[in-house]
Amino acid sequence: MKFVHLTSQSNIGRIKRTGIRCGQGRRGRGVYAVPLMLMQRVSFTNDDTVLPADPRSSINLWQWISESYHRHRNLAAIVFSTSASHWPADLYVELNPSIGTEWVTAIDSQYATATHSDLQFVRDAHQQNFFADLKLEVHNPSGVGHVLQAMQSRGYKTWDRYDESLEIVFPYSIPSKLIHRIMPLYRTSKQRKRDRERRC
Repeated sequence: MKFVHLTSQSNIGRIKRTGIRCGQGRRGRGVYAVPLMLMQRVSFTNDDTVLPADPRSSINLWQWISESYHRHRNLAAIVFSTSASHWPADLYVELNPSIGTEWVTAIDSQYATATHSDLQFVRDAHQQNFFADLKLEVHNPSGVGHVLQAMQSRGYKTWDRYDESLEIVFPYSIPSKLIHRIMPLYRTSKQRKRDRERRC
């Protein structure tokens, strides 16, 4: 399985040389990313009606940030894989009450586990009809696939234009040899034309 990390385009040169280093975020120190996959989405109207939205690649999951904050306008998506040393990792998923937490117990513990306190936190929030983030410890890339498959079988979808409904935090930096592709997400017309000419 591959993963996607978003960063400023100004970091591309350093990442090509030395890889993705750990940073400090709201969920502690690590490399923040999302699994590379097609995300099923929902959107909300002004009266909070839930509507289906077109699926979107997880490469663009956090791209909405650039539309709200000028300092994030020049983003690049870094596609990478992991080694055995990057596991276990923490996976955070935002769950609504209709999804529940029962599906977690059906996942083999060799793939992923959740603590009783983390499960209870989500269940308490769901009793109040609130969304809540569930933290799972995922033990290998296959574990991520098992978790996502279990969630999607219960109807899990990400919010349209929302950034943190799914997030994985790796405890160690990603060396440059594990980087597969670097994609600037915002380019000028001149840059796009040059890229097309290179592909021809």
